[in-house]
Amino acid sequence: MKIIAPAGDIERMKAAIKGGAAEVYLGLKGFGARRSAINFTISELKDAIDYAHLRGVRVLLTLNTIMKDSELDSLYMNLSTLYEHGLDAVIVQDLGVFRYLKDNFKELEIHGSTQMTVANHVEANYLYNLGFKRVVLSRELSFEEIRTIRKKTKIELEVFVSGALCISYSGNCYISSFIGSRSGNRGMCAQICRKKYTTSKKESGYLLSPKDQMLDKVEIEKLKDAGIDAIKIEGRMKSPNYVYEMVGKYNDILRKTNEEHHPEKIFNRGYSKGYFYKSDSDKLMNSQYASNYGYSIGDVRGRILKLNTTVILGDGIAYLDKDMNILKGEYLNQIIIMGKKVKEAKRLDLISIYPPKGTKYIYKTFDKALNDSVESTLKTAKVRMSVGGKFFAHVGEPIRFDIYANKVTLSVIGDVLEEAKKRPLDNETIFEKLGEMGNSTLKLSTLDIQYDGKAFVSLKTLKDIKRCAIEKFENEYLATTRRTLDTHEIVGFTPTISENDYKTTVAVSVVNKEQFKTAKEFGIKKIYYRGPEVAKESNLDKIDTKSRLASNLYQLIQNENEVVSVDYNFNIANSRSIEEFSKMKNTGVIYLSPEFDLDYLSTLELSKCGMMVYGHLTGMYIENLKVEANDLTNENGDNFKLHTNKLGNTQVFLEDPMNIISRIDKLKDLGLAEVRLDFVLESAFEMRKILESIKTGIGEYVPYNLHKGVF
Repeated sequence: MKIIAPAGDIERMKAAIKGGAAEVYLGLKGFGARRSAINFTISELKDAIDYAHLRGVRVLLTLNTIMKDSELDSLYMNLSTLYEHGLDAVIVQDLGVFRYLKDNFKELEIHGSTQMTVANHVEANYLYNLGFKRVVLSRELSFEEIRTIRKKTKIELEVFVSGALCISYSGNCYISSFIGSRSGNRGMCAQICRKKYTTSKKESGYLLSPKDQMLDKVEIEKLKDAGIDAIKIEGRMKSPNYVYEMVGKYNDILRKTNEEHHPEKIFNRGYSKGYFYKSDSDKLMNSQYASNYGYSIGDVRGRILKLNTTVILGDGIAYLDKDMNILKGEYLNQIIIMGKKVKEAKRLDLISIYPPKGTKYIYKTFDKALNDSVESTLKTAKVRMSVGGKFFAHVGEPIRFDIYANKVTLSVIGDVLEEAKKRPLDNETIFEKLGEMGNSTLKLSTLDIQYDGKAFVSLKTLKDIKRCAIEKFENEYLATTRRTLDTHEIVGFTPTISENDYKTTVAVSVVNKEQFKTAKEFGIKKIYYRGPEVAKESNLDKIDTKSRLASNLYQLIQNENEVVSVDYNFNIANSRSIEEFSKMKNTGVIYLSPEFDLDYLSTLELSKCGMMVYGHLTGMYIENLKVEANDLTNENGDNFKLHTNKLGNTQVFLEDPMNIISRIDKLKDLGLAEVRLDFVLESAFEMRKILESIKTGIGEYVPYNLHKGVF
């Protein structure tokens, strides 16, 4: 089982590799789901690929966002360079991007991102048959669900085991986009879930903020025994020290060593097992704080702190009130025990403190000893590729040194050797001198010495032949990872324009029988039942596979004998995605992503497409939200409504529904196949009022992203 580690920049990548990562995932500037991370330029990424490959580590590029047509052109130019340089794989969310890469970079390995929300074996098998090599499963799955999927699919499976959790299913969060035009599906999430919220039932706090995930030895062994191929660590925006400690933690578990790693002492907003155990759902959230608060270091007793751990000069601490608000933060510049200044205090010691008024808790936010230790290790630690060697030295024959690893063998041949006039070298000296690899990336694990004991070999000769062999091997090894891109015309997209001359259909989606009846009475001929946005392995028997509207990939796959429309949460926003879904024999109307502006959408061929014109569009789709009220208000005054579906999942809506009914005529002029009104919370009376506005063209105009679009 491999460890897949985050690399927000070159220093984080080195930390991941030194911690024991088998693969690193990183982003190209302007692309990927962490566009706020430092990320890499093309030149930096090429250097990163070389650095990783010379240490036996693979490099995965994140392209796990929704892309526009224009971005696919620049993607080709950038990726062709990386493809030829030996990039190992890419991680994608967009099926259009997948098809584009498959057509143009035939040898490139492609992984499905967790943004695709693959939550069952049917979806996993579908991606495998398309040509995906690996899929990162949805984080909301329990171990039992993961194990079942493993038994029923051949595709490589990757599972998140640590890091920040999104409260919404990945790929199904639009709140940041609808409020501030910062799309999580475009790598620009504004972290709306990390704000404070209140409800009408007096609930308050960080109600949408989960603790970070951290699985331990028991869980990792379960995943390994189940046959999971890779475990993944989140954290491209975390510090190099955090990355090293977290990777080291899991490397030690897999290697069964007893080294200690404490990532929770470097970043801590509370930790849980995530969704691994169904019974742990109550332990998922941290409503008290949403950022790194560290951990408690003792009991406050007036001006005395009774320690429960060691503190030293230089540790960072925070003083908190009863509501966990930070009153003050500082670095310890003195520690006093019974009037005496000391450099260190240990558990159960009583130290003098001078806390701000109202201090209830004191937390350590920076562990100086641990951070100093990690930084020292990162400066000195070296990761080397294990190689084998063969050394030949016989009188009358050329001296030769071979280095080999991973199907690469490099030989350096020197001068013909004469017989030694004095004492010749012994095998121990030869092994010692050739084994000293200096600052190279190699480690000589085995050496076959074929020496007749008579030939004269100087220490300088050994040094020179070794240096030459190392240099040539590193160059030869990198050359084997390179590719040559076939010169061909870029496989782009030629739109198939419908020759049918038909009017744009007005459709409605509902969630209950009363709404269906109301729509029918109004004369709406096309009525959908909108189901859950996610089909988990344990809920497949509850998913309507006869629905004419697919809100998850499972429904689209299973309902192959009926014409099925593709819902907006498939995040379709470019010509290649439209083409990919159009090729499915059962695809009906393809609903476009609600995140993009009308100016951009109008550049697409829309004869097979639909757009939303009214509805409480799902802002977040949450597996299990522990909030009693059916409303939320954040600290900026934004109001939200909550709805629980038949699976117990929570949908978060903006208070005001999207409404562009007054622009329907303009949308029809674009050649759309269909426009749709979504009804979830509305009563029959409210539905009639909204439907009537289709005729009058009069109503409140709430465009969401129709004008401003997203970054």
